[in-house]
Amino acid sequence: RESWKFVTKQELIDQGRKLIDVKWVFKIKDEPDHSKRYKSRIVTKGFQQIPGVDYTEKFSPVAQASSLRAGLSYTLYKNGWVCELVDIEAAFLEGRLKSKCYIKLPPGIVELGFMSKEQYEELCIELQGGMYGNVDAALLYFIRFTDYATKKNGLDMIQSLADPCVFYKKDGEGRTIAIVIVYVDDCCIMGEQEDVDEIKAKLKEEFGTVEDGKLRKLLGVRYEWHENKESGERHLEMHMNDKAEEIVKSYEKITGKAPKVYDTPGAPGEVLTKNEKEIIMLDEYRSMIGKLMFYTTKIAPECSYAVGQLARHMQNPGKQHWKALGRAVGYVKGKAKHSLIMRKPLEMRIVSFCDSSYGDCKDTRRSTGGDLHTIGGAIISWRAQLLKMICLSSTEAEYITLTEATKEQKFLQMLLEEVMECETPGMVYEDNEA
Repeated sequence: RESWKFVTKQELIDQGRKLIDVKWVFKIKDEPDHSKRYKSRIVTKGFQQIPGVDYTEKFSPVAQASSLRAGLSYTLYKNGWVCELVDIEAAFLEGRLKSKCYIKLPPGIVELGFMSKEQYEELCIELQGGMYGNVDAALLYFIRFTDYATKKNGLDMIQSLADPCVFYKKDGEGRTIAIVIVYVDDCCIMGEQEDVDEIKAKLKEEFGTVEDGKLRKLLGVRYEWHENKESGERHLEMHMNDKAEEIVKSYEKITGKAPKVYDTPGAPGEVLTKNEKEIIMLDEYRSMIGKLMFYTTKIAPECSYAVGQLARHMQNPGKQHWKALGRAVGYVKGKAKHSLIMRKPLEMRIVSFCDSSYGDCKDTRRSTGGDLHTIGGAIISWRAQLLKMICLSSTEAEYITLTEATKEQKFLQMLLEEVMECETPGMVYEDNEA
């Protein structure tokens, strides 16, 4: 890849440049087949980089979660379509640097016999390509990927205007025949098998890839594809059983007791208030909330309100908040085999639901709004969040929530009209008589 070369430290002294430190990162990665893969990587300490000197811009190529779910629902909708996962090998090394960047040699290479101590003290590395840890590494890789994906002698695809991490390809009649959804170095490729195989072959030739086959695991979520033998109809089951077990075990380790199982993630009518007394296990509380939020945003829309309330008190958790946290963990424990089912959409029409409370936060008097969006009955997007302003009436709170829901639906409609198919008009259901 020609991503680096040796230079002497004297060259840096002459230029007045500073060396950036590096370190080894070791990780055990869970594979889709439940096996373990041991990885080691040298990364730079990007926080030492100077803006305007070592980099000018930064960006993370992450597709919206709703874009991925919309793509999966369209795959189910289109008979004969498949969804496969490809991992770009050492993706960040593919980018080309716009300014010079120098790093130290990694520790341990003298002991391993790769060079002498004198060479280690004399030499350093000049990066010519991206490097894991660099602030702009993801941006440089994505520029390189986008260039190849959109050019005629590359993938010959179109970059979505609604979500720049979504690429699609149309045939001569204007019908979408393939979709690629990018999440950093992971690419979900959707289309008929022949088109998917063609894209995989081109990516492998250009970048070097690891083919994971049919989508089984991505970002902690496991995907199980099922097909009715009689009707031939497919449906997709999404779960995070491993994460659920981790949440319960972490809680038990912190508190020393097992959580009681509950049927709901929050007590009906309960509103948490600010803790005015002693703060209880602040770091542990924040760690648990992080795990619950990750679980909720991936497969558990029914936990959004309860976890959202818990997240408001990460600065000063007290006894009341730990009790509510125990209930949320107890719900996760009771739903250890919890799955989100996505069936074939009846039609590619977006139907949304939204509602709002009024001044339920006793500390700030702000209201909470929530919305949920479906495509043909398949859940695509959800959230429950504190409104950004104090409302003077329940009608105002409902209007603001309705506005936020409409904005999300508009994004989904733009994505579907551009990349897939979209039946209009969409519908928004809102529970208010004012």
